[in-house]
Amino acid sequence: MVRATGDFARATVLAREALAAAEAAEDGVLSAEFRGRLALIDIFSGRPQEAIEPLREAIAVQRAAGATSQVALLLASLGTAERMVGDLAASKRLYREALEISLDFGNMVLVGTMITGMTFLASSERRHERAARLLGAAATIRRDAGGGPLPELLRRMGDPEGDARRAIGDEAFERARAEGKAMAIEEAVSYALADRDPRANDATQEGAHV
Repeated sequence: MVRATGDFARATVLAREALAAAEAAEDGVLSAEFRGRLALIDIFSGRPQEAIEPLREAIAVQRAAGATSQVALLLASLGTAERMVGDLAASKRLYREALEISLDFGNMVLVGTMITGMTFLASSERRHERAARLLGAAATIRRDAGGGPLPELLRRMGDPEGDARRAIGDEAFERARAEGKAMAIEEAVSYALADRDPRANDATQEGAHV
């Protein structure tokens, strides 16, 4: 809740206290969870590079523990950090794995969260029609399944809608977003995982080969 209000200093204090308690109890899984939370605070505070190694370590622990949903969330967090430092290829691999895990786990809230994250990746790749479709698909999943990332935190990561409107115009953006909203969940997932964008008619496919 502290992170939701943007009080990252307080959130950091609380997470460090919880991490210290988990380490004192020699609870590796819980320690990994709080390292992941601290890394997420680094991301939202504009320090993505500092988050990368702790997230990799947390992912390894949670994989070994079989904590599927935690692995998916940590992969997405690492994907965000990699995107923010400019490694779009790594970000893409991580988000794809996170989405596949979420789908296999049957958690549609997580599926929508991963697709939301992939809109930022598409925007960074300057694939703005794709970003608009993913925004539409994520909105439909969020409507049907509930949950999803907090808008105030998403704003700290970028503005894929604004970037797309400026790049392709309002009319093209609305058309592409409507196409995304009309996608069934299976189509939305397939579209998000696709390397090439069969629907795009803009010249923003340069990121597709990354």
